[in-house]
Amino acid sequence: MAYVVVFTGLLMNLALLVAAPRIHDRRLITGTAPNKWSVMYEILAERPLITILLILQLLGLSEAAATTVKIIQATGSAYVRTLPNSHSTMLRLIGALVTMTGVTGLWLLGAIGLWRRRNWAWWLVLVLNGLSATVSGALQMLTLNQFLLDIPATITVVLLLLRSVRTDFRGAKAATGQVAI
Repeated sequence: MAYVVVFTGLLMNLALLVAAPRIHDRRLITGTAPNKWSVMYEILAERPLITILLILQLLGLSEAAATTVKIIQATGSAYVRTLPNSHSTMLRLIGALVTMTGVTGLWLLGAIGLWRRRNWAWWLVLVLNGLSATVSGALQMLTLNQFLLDIPATITVVLLLLRSVRTDFRGAKAATGQVAI
């Protein structure tokens, strides 16, 4: 459920906050309204690597949001309440809930920053996905009978380290008049 909600919400924001102004401007210039889906395609096709990174980041956001929802469900379950150490288990679940809510917020912040080509977002997304890929790789080595690798996080790290993506984020900072490092 959380997967669908995240993608639907972000698609609506893309349509309202990015595509709607372009459609309005073209309507003023040409006098006719362009096709909404062609404008959405143009927006996504302008920066294909950033679009792929955004989609991969949204997958991570969806996973974090789904985990947060599952922790909320576990906190209210009858099973947890009937455990002999239910109080300490509830405290741990609440701690995990707060942590996952923060992680979900960071994934969302990274996705928005990537789309807006912010230099700090490149670093944030690299750290989040690097940690996810590293932890899943370590868990995979410990548990060989299950597939635990986080393929989207690994692909995101590889894409972020491509020269064209790095220069795109450094170029965005240099274009605003700041010195690129």
